[in-house]
Amino acid sequence: MNYLIVSTGRSRSGVLAAHLSTLGCGEPNEFFEVARFDVLNENATIDSVKDALEARRSNGILGMRMVWSHVRAMHECLSIGIKEFTDTCLPDTRYIYVERDPWRQAIESSLQDAPDKVPVKKIKRRVAQIIIGYQAWDDYFTKHDIAPYRIRSEDFQTDPNAVCKGLYQWLGMEYPSEIKLDASIFDDALTTHEVVEKWYNRCLGNLSRLLREE
Repeated sequence: MNYLIVSTGRSRSGVLAAHLSTLGCGEPNEFFEVARFDVLNENATIDSVKDALEARRSNGILGMRMVWSHVRAMHECLSIGIKEFTDTCLPDTRYIYVERDPWRQAIESSLQDAPDKVPVKKIKRRVAQIIIGYQAWDDYFTKHDIAPYRIRSEDFQTDPNAVCKGLYQWLGMEYPSEIKLDASIFDDALTTHEVVEKWYNRCLGNLSRLLREE
């Protein structure tokens, strides 16, 4: 079985991938992240990529995580799009689509480079990129008549076992109910940063004012 977790940056789809690895549902990771993996090296071809990914198969399952920066890196290296990649390397792939509140994603992403100062312009730019990224995934699904399994990260933030159990049912697999997933791994230094909630409320307040003006 092959599956692809798709989303945008800071959706916490990596947390879902970690849960699936804990459950033994493959060992999904962001194998096109060039800073961590050597799959997309200067000598890479579609065949070498396929072989490298096959080596990652676990329990007969090949899982992978992809955001738009990975798609861009793949296209620059191999000059192919997502559909050609999946048809070649992940045939009959199951798509798992993770979404999150884009404002939280944008604020947390903006804190990565300047943890002591929130760059307002960067938040605005980043939230627009995230919304466009989600729309682009929806356009891709529509174009290729794909029905992904949709997950809100806020749901596995609070109850990862319930979310993963539903995912297992969709995959047609028996859920290992004896394994208890740790919901606390959702939080990291960015999700718990003291200014996130402040700026989140400020962003929503600005939107509310705009709506009232309309």
